[in-house]
Amino acid sequence: MSTRSLFWFRRDLRLHDNPALLDALAAADETLLLFIMDDEIADRAGAYRRAYLADSLARLDESVDGRLAIITGSPASVLAEVTKRYSITSIHAASQYAPYGVAAEESIAAAGIHVEYTGSNYAVAPVESANQMAPIIGFTPLFSTPGRFTVGGLPSQHQRIPVLQRRKREIATYLSGSPLQG
Repeated sequence: MSTRSLFWFRRDLRLHDNPALLDALAAADETLLLFIMDDEIADRAGAYRRAYLADSLARLDESVDGRLAIITGSPASVLAEVTKRYSITSIHAASQYAPYGVAAEESIAAAGIHVEYTGSNYAVAPVESANQMAPIIGFTPLFSTPGRFTVGGLPSQHQRIPVLQRRKREIATYLSGSPLQG
């Protein structure tokens, strides 16, 4: 029996160097690509922001040969419906750290929907201090206080570069229609 994963594009519309997308591709025989246009966000966005998003989504859809599904509604209800309708075996997305994104993740979990969150739309995901200090406002504390802060699971820079290059090749291979190499 074949498996089908779902990759949920959120704020990050990158195809290259997207760890959550790579996880979705590796998790199943087939991967569906989805962007949810949340009505609450659309209603608050101005005309220029909506036009920019529409253009970005059109370019993304073109780059994946028309395979991007764009559905309006609340993330929890859309994910529940799509998961059921298309027999999705796993859902993948990048983590969000802004209040609205965190609230959406909580409502999805409350609806009983499991999403594998990998990476974030930031170059470096926000960190928590090892001793639960106040939130970090900038990067200066990271460099001026070595050893006091941890970055959850982020490998050192010299280990990360080959991984990023390999992931770029994997995505490029997927987009070209060739099977992924194990």
